[in-house]
Amino acid sequence: MPTILLSSNIWSRITTAAKRSKGDCAVAYLGSGASDLLPLKAGSVLVVDMSEAAVKSGQTNPAEVRKFMNRGVSVHSVHNLHAKVFVFRDKTFIGSSNVSNNSAHNLIEAAIEIASSSVISAARQFVHSLMGESITPHYLKKMAQLYRPSKFGGGEGKPVKGQRKRVAQHAPMITVQLVRTDNSAAELKAEKKGRIKAKKQLHNTKTSKVDAFFWYDRDSFKFGDILIQVVKEKAGLKMVHPPARVIHIEPVVGDADSSVVVFLEARKKLRRRNLKWVIKRLGGSAKTYLTQDRKLANPAFIHSLLQIWA
Repeated sequence: MPTILLSSNIWSRITTAAKRSKGDCAVAYLGSGASDLLPLKAGSVLVVDMSEAAVKSGQTNPAEVRKFMNRGVSVHSVHNLHAKVFVFRDKTFIGSSNVSNNSAHNLIEAAIEIASSSVISAARQFVHSLMGESITPHYLKKMAQLYRPSKFGGGEGKPVKGQRKRVAQHAPMITVQLVRTDNSAAELKAEKKGRIKAKKQLHNTKTSKVDAFFWYDRDSFKFGDILIQVVKEKAGLKMVHPPARVIHIEPVVGDADSSVVVFLEARKKLRRRNLKWVIKRLGGSAKTYLTQDRKLANPAFIHSLLQIWA
């Protein structure tokens, strides 16, 4: 099949392709009707802009994201995504269309349909390269509370000032250095009490679990922060835990130092990694970033770190 320029029936062809096979798609925004226009099958991959800015401006609708997740689609977020790439078994579509009724019925869009196996492979690899920041049910619920329908039919967002290299951008991350030790009775009591509260925050216990650690300052973290734990085990080995979001902070009652138990929503089936292995794989400044408590601000490093567990 030759390469085809589409301008009038883009969504009918993409919808048909999505019904026939699993897909790997990277599309900036999901508006009303997205889950009907793009009926992805279980096992498909979808990368969108699920940032707070995109949700508040009405460009990405959390209700539509939930429908994809309920179907068994793996959904990831890239905050500066602007691509529109739809890859299926025997064809790929690359063009201007976000996934929305506004795109399907009102806007002038264009796309090319390509059946070349080499282009399909390259497009699929592109989508997979953006995976990393998984959307969890708890994060989705919080984004739904922030969502406001767009008054202008969907915008394109604002450019990032000073950005030179186009790399995937994600939510801020914080690395924390921890050591396995025995805990006091007060700490264990707080952990037991807080774990009950944290478990209630989980909306899908099949894919998520509660993780926790003790910390000395209750003001260090806030709800929604993404943390990377670097834990020194009792045997001396240092292990890097997969990224997880803060869902609850429980104070240790009677502790004069204001210590707390920090509870995280972590994805199941993701393995810890040896710190030396991670540093060797990422190279560059990885040792500096991962061997001290710090907020990560380098978009390229954050994405590379997330890719380890993508």
